[in-house]
Amino acid sequence: MLDISFKNKIKSNKIPYKSLSLNPTKDDFINIYSPDETYNLSNIQVYNGGPLDSLYGLLYFDLLDIINKTIINAVLSMYADDLSAATIIGIKRITSAWNEGIVTWNTKPTISETVYYEESVPIGSGWKTFDIKTLIQAIADGASYEGIWLYVGNEYTDYRWCQFSSKEGDNKPVLEIKYY
Repeated sequence: MLDISFKNKIKSNKIPYKSLSLNPTKDDFINIYSPDETYNLSNIQVYNGGPLDSLYGLLYFDLLDIINKTIINAVLSMYADDLSAATIIGIKRITSAWNEGIVTWNTKPTISETVYYEESVPIGSGWKTFDIKTLIQAIADGASYEGIWLYVGNEYTDYRWCQFSSKEGDNKPVLEIKYY
């Protein structure tokens, strides 16, 4: 009896993806109430205290490696040092240059009108994650990029505040990107 065995040699057409894990190269926050004040601390604060008293966070990640790539997944993780109430966090794209430690409300960069993320963040300290795949894909596709703008999205509910650890803090923000 003749025993003939064949091994299945099917090749996969899947393109292996690459991963990036990035910390910001610069971050800061600005305050509309104190428009000439600079803040480069171990935290990034975002706050909605009404139209004359709000704080906005700014982060910059070096994203040159993802230009012209297809983004599979992009998650921004930030450590909330203090989050005493459920807060809607929004994310937009910064479109003009700014400098860490120098930026103020009066010198703030321009931002896109597009909202790339706006969801409620649960109460409590700890790591919070933000799915920003659409933002990162826009940048990969050539949208102008000078950073990420964080804001409190509770337009009609004043006095929402959140403090995140900055790159100078113990728990640096992390942007995880999978792409091919």
